[in-house]
Amino acid sequence: MTGRRILLVLVLLFGLTAQAGAASYPVIVQISPLSSITSIAAALGGSVVDTIPGANTYLLNVPLVPSATVASLLGIQWMELNQGVTLPGFVQLGVLPLPRNAPAD
Repeated sequence: MTGRRILLVLVLLFGLTAQAGAASYPVIVQISPLSSITSIAAALGGSVVDTIPGANTYLLNVPLVPSATVASLLGIQWMELNQGVTLPGFVQLGVLPLPRNAPAD
């Protein structure tokens, strides 16, 4: 009985660890002008996916979302998860199809 419980606990822990290791969170961050995005990405164990030039705003993939304390120590001014938005599966009322060469109103 005890051996079965230990085996089940080990399988559960292994499954959760494997699943957590595969997770990646897209995070939008804005950094201070004096900070380096490459050092921040390296410290978080993530990678830079995209950037907005001149705005110090970046999209990072990180394995774990940092706490506010860690983020401020790294030079991150603000951050948020990049959550997707889906369109509803129904037809929008009030949207009329027009021919391609229709003149403007």
